[in-house]
This record gives sequence, C-alpha cells and structure tokens, in this order.
Amino acid sequence: MDDGFPRAVLFDLLTALLDSWTLWDAVSGSEATGRAWRAEYLRLTYGSAAYVPYEKLVRDAARAVGLPDHVPQALEERWPELKPWSDVPAALAMLRGRTKLAVVTNCSITGRPLRVMPVAVRWSWRAATTASLAGPTISTR
Repeated sequence: MDDGFPRAVLFDLLTALLDSWTLWDAVSGSEATGRAWRAEYLRLTYGSAAYVPYEKLVRDAARAVGLPDHVPQALEERWPELKPWSDVPAALAMLRGRTKLAVVTNCSITGRPLRVMPVAVRWSWRAATTASLAGPTISTR
C-alpha cells in the first residue's frame, strides 16, 4: 500500500535529532565560539576522503579554532545532557509504524552519543549505523 510515505527515513543523530549545537556552544564558552568550532568540525568532516574517527575530528577542529585541549573532553563528558529538538518526539511518533526509521552518524560505534541517546528518540529505530561501519564513500565521479 502506497500512502505517500517513503519506505525508510534515515536521520542524522547529532543535528537532525539531538540539539548538539547548544551543547557545543555551552562547552566552548559562547555561541560564536561554539559555531566556529562546529563549522570547522564540519569542514574537516566533509573534506575527509576516508573515514576519520569522530573524536579526532572534534579535537582537530577545537585546536584549529584555538580552543584548549580540555574542551573536546568536556563535550564528551557532557553528552548525557543532550536533548532531542522539541519537535522530534512528535515527528517520530507520527512516522513510527508507517515507515522504517534509522539513525546514521559519523560517531564511532562506541561513541557516547549513541549510548546516551535520550529515551524520547531511542525507541524508534529499526537500525543504526555509523560512518566507521559503513565503509568507504561511494563516489559518483
């Protein structure tokens, strides 16, 4: 039966589902610094031809924007504070049972974000995968 829903929906963990941006801002000391750190992290991530562990990308980005070495560790220690965006639980409830739901992330399989995913979003997943498990990127060039 085609009810207009896709057969599956994949969500990015730390941007689409969880408000990790607020935590990056808080750990770095300000929104401006947190956004600069996050932008550098994204630049490094998208610029990597091969898989680079999430934690290394976070540390390298912090150094590149001049943050002290303890800041990336503080981010990891505060992962349990992550909360879903306010509309996520309702959106997942609407999709649940109508399509397959999965999480994709560039965090390592042992990464804390996967382990501390809030209950409000944890129950919905048919599957979860990480960049480290997915293998090399497929190029269309």
